Amino acid sequence: GQVIADGLRHDLEQYWKLARNLPAMAKALARSHDTGVRGTARRRPGFGPQTPLNVAIDAERGFATASIPLAEVHAIAAAHDATVNDVVLSICAGALRRYLGRHGGVPQQPLVAAMPVSLHGPGKVELTTQATIARIDLATDIADPVQRLRIIRDATHAAKETVSRTKALVPMDFPTIGVPWLLHGLAAVYGRPSVANRVPRVVNLVVSNVHGPARPMYLAGARVLHHWPLSIVGHGLGLNVTVESYAGSLEFGVMTALAAVPRPRSFADALLASFEQLQARSRAR
Repeated sequence: GQVIADGLRHDLEQYWKLARNLPAMAKALARSHDTGVRGTARRRPGFGPQTPLNVAIDAERGFATASIPLAEVHAIAAAHDATVNDVVLSICAGALRRYLGRHGGVPQQPLVAAMPVSLHGPGKVELTTQATIARIDLATDIADPVQRLRIIRDATHAAKETVSRTKALVPMDFPTIGVPWLLHGLAAVYGRPSVANRVPRVVNLVVSNVHGPARPMYLAGARVLHHWPLSIVGHGLGLNVTVESYAGSLEFGVMTALAAVPRPRSFADALLASFEQLQARSRAR
């Protein structure tokens, strides 16, 4: 009885903190719309367009990989005052243009990516998960890869500024009473094709980029040549691109629902082609 009472008290306190911080969060988000950002004009992402990637899925999965030299990505980032993550997003955007150009056409409206953002401050080493999701305009409506990279650079810069303003207001410990039943019910409803194929797209795909081992790893004396990450997909999100650095390379793991992306190898090849195009245009400047 004491454990249950303590749990209820804790959840009620968290609900109260969340409700109390909502006005301050709304003000911080409103102020972020008025903040100027360097470079090209910032574009706030709206709903993403409907694409073949965004449908109800079944149990069938596909997986493909790609590896890109990390030093070359650093060179591209330095040439455009961008970050490695900006270049990764730009490569993914170029791959989306290539893939969708062969599968239904490139939408006039830019696709939107969900990008995980860490909330750990400098020097934080505790083994806890503190992250949020930022929505990034991938500028897939822009054909020029350099202009597209600059738009993405500014979009990620604006998103991180917004996160830095609001993270102190977001509780790290959320109440959980009733959450499992709520999530199960929502997932069951959203999993119906009649719903998943019609709901407005908050995002079109997930792109995650994390640091990995800088030195080669070994297993029973054998060097691990590649370290490709695996992630998950869901209804309405049939493509997940997870990237991890490893021993001088960026390792792309492309996880797909076959109902959305039946040939994941073609998308992985589009990633390599997108990188080569961006590299060539960066060198030519």
